[in-house]
Amino acid sequence: MNLCKLFNKKLLCSSFIVPLFSVVSFCAHAQGLEPMGGDAGGNGGGRSASQLYRGAEGENGRGGDGGTNLSGGLGGAGGDPGRVLLEGDTIVGPVAGEDGHVGTQGVQGAANGGGGGGGGAGLVMRKGKGDSPIIIGRHSAVRGGNGGDGGAAFSEGELTQGEGKEGSGGSGGDGGAGVFIKNSDNLMNHGLIRGGEGGSGGASNGMDGRAGLGGRGGAGVILDNGARLLNLDNISGGRGGNDSGELKVRSPGGMGVLLTGDNSVINAGQIHGGGYGNTGSDGDAVVMAPAIVALGDRNKIVNAGALHSGGNIAVRISGSDNHFEIRDGAITVGATIADGYRNKFVLGGDDDYFFHVPKLGDFDSGAVYRGFDLFEKTGKATWTLFGGTDAKTPWTISLGTLVVTTDKALGATSEALTIDGGILELVYKDLPPVKISHPILLIQNDDGNGISTESREAFITSSIAGEGSLSKLGAGTLILTDDNFYSGGTRISEGVLKVGDGQARGSIKGGIQLDEGAKLIFDRNDIYSVDNLIEGDGNLILTGGGSAHFSQNSSAFNGKTEIQSGALFLSSELGGKTIIGANSLLAGSGVAELVVSNGVLSPGDSKTYGTFAIANDYRGLPGSVVHIKAVLGDDQSQTDKLIIEGNTYGESTVHIENFGEGGDTVNGIEIISVGGASNAEFTLKGHYELPSGTPAVIAGAHAYVLEKGSNNPQDGNWYLLNCPPFRPDRSA
Repeated sequence: MNLCKLFNKKLLCSSFIVPLFSVVSFCAHAQGLEPMGGDAGGNGGGRSASQLYRGAEGENGRGGDGGTNLSGGLGGAGGDPGRVLLEGDTIVGPVAGEDGHVGTQGVQGAANGGGGGGGGAGLVMRKGKGDSPIIIGRHSAVRGGNGGDGGAAFSEGELTQGEGKEGSGGSGGDGGAGVFIKNSDNLMNHGLIRGGEGGSGGASNGMDGRAGLGGRGGAGVILDNGARLLNLDNISGGRGGNDSGELKVRSPGGMGVLLTGDNSVINAGQIHGGGYGNTGSDGDAVVMAPAIVALGDRNKIVNAGALHSGGNIAVRISGSDNHFEIRDGAITVGATIADGYRNKFVLGGDDDYFFHVPKLGDFDSGAVYRGFDLFEKTGKATWTLFGGTDAKTPWTISLGTLVVTTDKALGATSEALTIDGGILELVYKDLPPVKISHPILLIQNDDGNGISTESREAFITSSIAGEGSLSKLGAGTLILTDDNFYSGGTRISEGVLKVGDGQARGSIKGGIQLDEGAKLIFDRNDIYSVDNLIEGDGNLILTGGGSAHFSQNSSAFNGKTEIQSGALFLSSELGGKTIIGANSLLAGSGVAELVVSNGVLSPGDSKTYGTFAIANDYRGLPGSVVHIKAVLGDDQSQTDKLIIEGNTYGESTVHIENFGEGGDTVNGIEIISVGGASNAEFTLKGHYELPSGTPAVIAGAHAYVLEKGSNNPQDGNWYLLNCPPFRPDRSA
């Protein structure tokens, strides 16, 4: 990669970046990452720019008044690298790049001093292929060479600031990098790595000349072209050199780590930016360079330790598709700024931790972490978000659990929340409950997508879409108030999933798995369809007063269905036990497995005659009703029919809704068929009572009574039979 081309991009060489990170120093003479020499303080006060391996000679100073250019100071020689590797190795003991040499003093007239030479890199992996790592051993130290001091100008007088004028002091050389590594090589640091310090600027002649500027500090580590770093101890940039003038220009310190694209850093130790020159003395606060600078694209930074910048910018990311991740216990002293596109902020690791959401913000905000476009929760850990923000923070939960206590924790509600294999947990300690209004997208994956409510209630008032599945976790209640369109199905592992909140909205698509002990509640007040295939051993509850129409064959369901209020119209098969609550209705032409009724059981519907089957037993509780529509006439009269394949117990009242004119019966009109023991007592609600006290219903000139059995005493079925001609008591 040609750094000059990289740094000349408008994005990377803005007036904001250049003074902070000294990227201009790499562009002065470099033709890429291969040159072995670094620039020196040029032109009688120009800064030296330490290149990547060996520091270059400083430029000679120019002659001034009363002298020729030969009378200017000579630039100092650049330092050699401490050690160059061609393959991985373990470094034990100290390794240091050679210091840059001092520029000489001007010798005649207002001659400029020579620039100091750049320091050499401490350790260089020049042509590695990533086959074996470089390991910096425990208690070992690697540092870049210090930049040479700039030479003083000829003559004496009051010192001024600047560079390039006659009679000026030479600039100090830049410090060398501690370690330079490239080509997919791996660096593991158990010791101390430090960039070289910038050299001090030379003194001016006090007339027209200016004092030399201090050199820049060297980077602690430079990674290029797919290189990877695991830091387990300490890395720091070199301190910037002091100038010799009264204005105390602050020469930048070196960044702790520099990445140039497609590189990765995992920090489990400490990374410090180097201090600026002329700071930290006379009561001034130390100004520090960033701990990490990532240039280019696809860099990955993981911080599980500490990044220090003295409260300034700790991490600067310039480029696109970069990844910045923090893990439990991570410390960042200073801001992290991302400038580019699709840069991602990540909460990761395997140990639980928490994060204060107000630290996130847009690029122009004063937030600690700003300018990121994407936000992700990954790793097995549970991260809890506290507080909120109005910034756009579109989160993706890829692994582990993300806990939110307020909708604001997820940022602006215009941004969707994506669940792609992780878990969203909704928690609140005080009223009101959590209500999530962000759109939610479920991604199809083998691990599934979870939403957990460990206690109490939580609401999702937005729509959930996508091809993924949803698992309801936790002992609490999750309430979905909107119509949802995710197609991967739903599993309720524990707690309660409530669809609707008593209004005319709330639905889910796809199959539903109800685990034992879990509950699915449909809570609507309108007529709605339930097209879901329901399986499992949990509890299905209908409430809200609406009418639910079940059309899928859910014979594999082994749990319990309870109609607490409203109606269940069944056109297919529903397994398990069905309980009809008081003032509730079970109707249709379907098949239920086992029925206990305290409400109304009505075959068919309001417009058609139908047969309702119970595959097992029926138990009628006091107050229960069987509602039958019929065209009363002879034995072949059209009628609803209840078929019970098992035994019958208890008692129920039979209501006849007649649409016929009556007729003569022989065996009777069969309305209830019992396959097992016919022990229940079905009592007709009649229009009048016979002298014997038997209730009868009227159809034209005929009356009908309800009897068990017809001509066969062993017949346990129930029939409507003609009774003697209707002669009601006039007093009645």
